[in-house]
Amino acid sequence: MIGDEADIANARARAAAARARLGSTLGEIQARLNPKALAREAWDELREHGEELAAEALAAAKEKPARTAAIAGGVALFLARKPIVRGIMHLLAKRDEAGTEEETAAAPNGSGED
Repeated sequence: MIGDEADIANARARAAAARARLGSTLGEIQARLNPKALAREAWDELREHGEELAAEALAAAKEKPARTAAIAGGVALFLARKPIVRGIMHLLAKRDEAGTEEETAAAPNGSGED
């Protein structure tokens, strides 16, 4: 019987240790699933990835500055395409107006008939 009591005591001790480990694991899981902790972890990962991308982009720009300038120029032209088109259309309209004024001034009576 003494052996049985020792076995029961060992089993109870193992069960208590298992419960303690389970409780600790559950606490860790709850802490990790906390929305603030998840958001913080996601932000840290994004920041690290952004820093890596920035470092790679800087290294590429230093290796090939002409290519970098060409790409930047292309992006700038793309972003400014509407103002550029408006400016060209404005210049063409002014040129057409000037041409129409010259034709009117060249006509003898302003009628265009000879």
